[in-house]
This record gives sequence, structure tokens and C-alpha cells, in this order.
Amino acid sequence: MYNKKEKPIVLEVDRIYQIEGKKYLIDENAYNKTYVWLVDDGNEPYGRRRTLGGIKNKEVIKLT
Repeated sequence: MYNKKEKPIVLEVDRIYQIEGKKYLIDENAYNKTYVWLVDDGNEPYGRRRTLGGIKNKEVIKLT
């Protein structure tokens, strides 16, 4: 028997994802960080640019 490795989650730039109940617009993928913006109900980004990390054990849903 052998252990199968899970495929890493790849987030596409300029797409909107729902992660743990919050919607994010992916701005940039760096080596080990992902830069995102929060998104409101009209799919418009707001607030400040944030870093997103540790999504391995979180529920990720692609919206657009």
C-alpha cells in the first residue's frame, strides 16, 4: 500500500472564491502567499489587500 498525495489547491488570479463563508477576489499568487481582496454582494472588491494562507484544510468554492 502507498499513500496518495492530494493535489494542492490552485487559486486562479482574477477569479472569485468563497473560502469559509467569505468571498475573495484573487489578486496575485506569490511563492507561498496569496494576495486577495474581500468582495461585497455586488462582486466589487473593498477594503485593503490581504494575504491568504493555510487554505489546505478549508472549504474552497469557485464562484466565477
